Amino acid sequence: MNHLIQDWLFAATLTSSAVAMAGLFVAVASQRSQLAVQIMMQYSERFRTMLEGMPAEVVAARHGNLAPEPSAEITKHTLAVFFVLLELHYLREKRYLPAGIWNLWLPIVRGALESPLFVREWQVLRSDFVSHASFCRFVESLQK
Repeated sequence: MNHLIQDWLFAATLTSSAVAMAGLFVAVASQRSQLAVQIMMQYSERFRTMLEGMPAEVVAARHGNLAPEPSAEITKHTLAVFFVLLELHYLREKRYLPAGIWNLWLPIVRGALESPLFVREWQVLRSDFVSHASFCRFVESLQK
């Protein structure tokens, strides 16, 4: 009888451990999804705020129109965009940003970086990013 109780306790312990592990897995997956949503919402808001503050000719230039004349104001705004893109690129590299969210934004990022304005400004601002070699390769791969 004592052996039967030990077997039952072992089975109960094993089952409890399996349920706890499954619960932990679900909790981690849920937390990761929540983090991804928070990142997406925060960066979407940052992009929206940046767009609202940009000169109209910068916003228009991202749709393939001719780049406006160079100015300190335009360089300031494009530098801000490059820094936000650097952050997103870093989050993607470190796998904090899921591929689904990255792939959602990538066509928009590509469209902006391929525009004559961002190609020109990258030549001016690239030196600010040389310590981030993978980001430089990313930008330049999209601007080819």
